[in-house]
Amino acid sequence: MSPDQCRVDRLVSARNFMLILAAVVAGACTQSGPAPSAPVITAQGFDIADARVAPVSAFGDVRLRLEVSGKIDSIGVTERAFSSDLARTLDTNLFRLFGLDQRPYSRSDVTLNLRKYINERITEAGVYQIEIIVTDYLGQSSSQRIAIDARDAADVEADEPREIAETWAEIGDFVFRRVGRGDVSGADPFGITWKTVDPIRVTIRLAGAADGATKIARIDASDFREARTRAEVEEIVDRCVEDEMIEVDTARAAAAGEVFAVVNDEQRFLLEAFASETTLTDAGTTVVVAGRYKR
Repeated sequence: MSPDQCRVDRLVSARNFMLILAAVVAGACTQSGPAPSAPVITAQGFDIADARVAPVSAFGDVRLRLEVSGKIDSIGVTERAFSSDLARTLDTNLFRLFGLDQRPYSRSDVTLNLRKYINERITEAGVYQIEIIVTDYLGQSSSQRIAIDARDAADVEADEPREIAETWAEIGDFVFRRVGRGDVSGADPFGITWKTVDPIRVTIRLAGAADGATKIARIDASDFREARTRAEVEEIVDRCVEDEMIEVDTARAAAAGEVFAVVNDEQRFLLEAFASETTLTDAGTTVVVAGRYKR
């Protein structure tokens, strides 16, 4: 072997050793450190539960701070027909509407100011809703809604926000977990369960639990995104056709993006999975599916 080849081999070996060492150190830190917390959305200078009231096109600052323990993957903003992911959009003109100077992708702390969006896009009196959903690199997600009560100038003297004609759908998070042949934890409110039918892709077959869900259907992701009120959730669930069999792959985050309609105990739900993972343990294959629901 030539001296040059020896030097190359030594460099490659040293590089591989450093990569392995870095992986071991990173793994040790991951195992011993605290679990990353879910994203947090907080209002700055007002109570997020109260509607913002002002004359049409005359709103002041409406600031929201978004914090994640790692990095931001997406920031979804929805208001009537408007829907955009501020972290990934190619339309940089939207940044001005939300008080951004650049794309907030991969950052851990971002402040949005909705003032320009409200004043430029909400041009008629009425009660509106802006929904913000922030998701981090681990698939953890949090959401908040801001009610905007835009009034005619003559009507703005009344301090009390007007009653919202429609009831907003409740939004929450879910985490389903099953180890081997055990029960599915976290699924009781929705009345569902599953069994694994393929050990390679870890395909699960969804079904109603005993005395649980009476309807399960796979639906389009746009239905989940566009449902804002309880009436809209109920309409989507009622009109969709029940599936005889629903199978979902879960290995390597394959379930992300799957959306389902569920009826349990006369309650109607929309479920959107944003993450899934599988691990092999002594007790059997562990399957975890996480996401959000609306009802």
